[in-house]
Amino acid sequence: MKTVSIFSTVNPVNNEPLKTYNHLSENELDAVLKKSDAAFEQWRRKTPEERQGYLTRLAASMASHRSEMAKMMSLEMGKPLAEAEAELKKCESTIKYYAEKDPSILAPKFVSSTFKKSAYVPCPTGVILGIMPWNFPVWQIIRFCLPTLFLGNVTITKPSDQTAGTSAILQKAFDDAF
Repeated sequence: MKTVSIFSTVNPVNNEPLKTYNHLSENELDAVLKKSDAAFEQWRRKTPEERQGYLTRLAASMASHRSEMAKMMSLEMGKPLAEAEAELKKCESTIKYYAEKDPSILAPKFVSSTFKKSAYVPCPTGVILGIMPWNFPVWQIIRFCLPTLFLGNVTITKPSDQTAGTSAILQKAFDDAF
């Protein structure tokens, strides 16, 4: 019988424990991978405009979770609340950028090169994994996920253990939007 490893988040200001979490078990990880693969098969078939609708909802969901997320970032990292809120506003702005981007940028295009014919053909490739650092726990995930999602891929992120609470709230924001 395999045990699931546990870890705790700690407030770096006073070294007080915040919360204890479990890492995923092998079975839970397998379930996430299968769910992500199935989600990719649906997501890749959505038009860029349909994806942008989800991104618009994500920006609104992020805004509704901003206060809670900023407070958690501050607790887990010792980041001043104003800096945490600024990071989250930057994330919302990035999401809106993709939600409002002209979808024609995803259309195939012939490009000049030293070859007889060259083309840029953006196409979804699958489930993309991102392993994230602790120092900008939401920004790093958003800057990785947004172009990936806009193109039609699905992402799995492994956030830093140090900012697990912040990542859990971010997951809620994604769940509310999607």
